[in-house]
Amino acid sequence: MRERTETDPETGEEERIAEKWMVYTISYNGEQYFADQVFHLTEEQKALAEDYAGNMSLFLGDGLL
Repeated sequence: MRERTETDPETGEEERIAEKWMVYTISYNGEQYFADQVFHLTEEQKALAEDYAGNMSLFLGDGLL
């Protein structure tokens, strides 16, 4: 919890406001983790996804793949 003081511009009165802050840690485990652990893709599906990504890169012209 964090408290801050805010002044009302019309009345000049100070008001204490409590804020609840939450900190999250996110780590990226890579495409292979998602393919295996999240989506449970077969090898055939992984190959199809890789081909699709390559085609999208080719047609959209971002050149990343």
